[in-house]
Amino acid sequence: MYPDDNLVVIYQLMWRSVGSRDDPMDGQQWETPSDARSSSEALQALQAVYIENEALFYQSSMFIEQLYREGELSLGKRTILLLLLHKGPQTIPQIAHARSASRQYVQRVVKQLAKMAYVEFVKNEAHKRSYKVQLTEQGRAYLLEMLAREVKIVQAMVVDIPVEQLRETARMLRRIREWQRDELQRLFALEQDSAEM
Repeated sequence: MYPDDNLVVIYQLMWRSVGSRDDPMDGQQWETPSDARSSSEALQALQAVYIENEALFYQSSMFIEQLYREGELSLGKRTILLLLLHKGPQTIPQIAHARSASRQYVQRVVKQLAKMAYVEFVKNEAHKRSYKVQLTEQGRAYLLEMLAREVKIVQAMVVDIPVEQLRETARMLRRIREWQRDELQRLFALEQDSAEM
């Protein structure tokens, strides 16, 4: 999740009556909208997942900001640099698709990275009118240096959560993400069809 795609905000707009953000598991009876297609328990549990995911995201963002503050590299910028490191040159639409972000957001971040001389624009042989974004040597060297610092810090962490639970959490988050993508696409398609009628 990223600031521009904050799904907690989406669900707060959809279900304004879902309840307090203070403690999503405090046992209170949350009012379920009359047109909801899921139970109040399911909505409450889903909201709890989003709240915890949002909290984890911002906690991770603070860690990245502290670690990268000299280079002013945010979590969003780091994610794009990592994608380019792993996948090679990418178009703006490819980056946006990989990050589940808007093209406008990606375009803005890429321009910032270009000003920092961490990425550059190269010709896209497949489409003459478009271009691809690739890491510069400076960007690659900086990212690898900072990743080494990240690894050093993470390796010093004491992980007291069972490995299988962590793996299951990752699998479940992927399942939720894929389910949500498909469900939102379905709902947006229905909304568009209704608007065109």
